[in-house]
Amino acid sequence: GSLHAKDHLAHLGFPYLIASLVLGPLAYYAGAVAPEWVVPKDVAKIGEGTRADPVLRGVLVAVIAGSLGWEVVSGSVPELLAGIAMVIGAVTLGDWVGFAVDRAPLPGVIPNWGTPAANATAGALLFVAKVSVPGGGLLVGKFCSTFVGCVSAFGAFSEDVAQNWLEDRKGLAVRVWAVNFVVGAAAVLALAM
Repeated sequence: GSLHAKDHLAHLGFPYLIASLVLGPLAYYAGAVAPEWVVPKDVAKIGEGTRADPVLRGVLVAVIAGSLGWEVVSGSVPELLAGIAMVIGAVTLGDWVGFAVDRAPLPGVIPNWGTPAANATAGALLFVAKVSVPGGGLLVGKFCSTFVGCVSAFGAFSEDVAQNWLEDRKGLAVRVWAVNFVVGAAAVLALAM
């Protein structure tokens, strides 16, 4: 079926935003303070764990290969190709946003403006899709979900908040959370218009 860009996130609104802003940092925090038998420390950061552990690397490769195989067998090759193209484009855009933010003179309220900049970019892209594309289709659906999802940085935001909290920089954690809340709330309000 076709996806209407204007309804993609707007119908979720503030409950989705609050869940993302609360559950993400809580999940990261829980993983960081969990006992070793629950979350082994070499697995806590999956990127580092997969490079260090050949078993985890093998599991990751198997999951990716299985997912690709499933898409091919189920006849979703156009969706798969569109998704891959969207991820490549989103990573490129994310690099450009990061490059621009690193060079911009920003206020010192928070040390890392990359996550709110990425989240603002994602919200702006959804808004542009809402006002410029009245209908849906495969490319619009992949743009609103895969591309925008890859551009956004709510995962990195969760780490920024929880890590500052864990390192007893609670004021900074609250400021990082608040800046990202404002960015997310602006996107939700713009999409609801």
